[in-house]
Amino acid sequence: GPNDVITIRNLSIDGAGTGINGINFVSGAVLHIENCVLFNFSQRGVAFQPGAASRLFIKDTIIRNNNNATNGGGVLIGPGAGGSANATLDNVRLDENLAGVTASDRSVVVLRNCIATGSLNAGFVAAGSSVAAVMNLENCFASDNNAPANTAGILSAGAQALVRISNVMVVNNSLGLFTTGGGAIVSFGNNRIAGNTTDGAPTSTPGQK
Repeated sequence: GPNDVITIRNLSIDGAGTGINGINFVSGAVLHIENCVLFNFSQRGVAFQPGAASRLFIKDTIIRNNNNATNGGGVLIGPGAGGSANATLDNVRLDENLAGVTASDRSVVVLRNCIATGSLNAGFVAAGSSVAAVMNLENCFASDNNAPANTAGILSAGAQALVRISNVMVVNNSLGLFTTGGGAIVSFGNNRIAGNTTDGAPTSTPGQK
């Protein structure tokens, strides 16, 4: 129902390589995921695709090995055409997924104390083609996202994609910071981007306020 508030807590869910999504959200007001482990799915650990305005909160959770080369991923925040998403992730570990966290059109995502490692596509992704997709990273870590050679620690793709980074470390990736299609990565000047095959650079560095 459109006003439902769902809480999923203290579960370990194994897709065994054949389960499609660990948690699939298509309608409701709020989804809380707390202290869970989601792994081995053929698509996403969490697919958050509401058809209306909805909120997602993930805390103290591990999402791993959702690495199907076509549809895999740790967390997809991808509202439908009539929807929008506000998401907050705190202390979430994303290991060996196709992408760690992907935010697409009509999404605003905040990540704090999160780690994305071993991704096959990118650790943290904002993909905004026609409507804004905004990702804000604070005190996060993107590392060892390095196979294949075009894997990025942080990717901003599309003219409406925006990633803001503060106190973020991006190391040992094929591409550290990478933008394409007019995407933007805004750094607040307190990040550490080093030790990547190609470090890349933010598109802008505004002054601290």
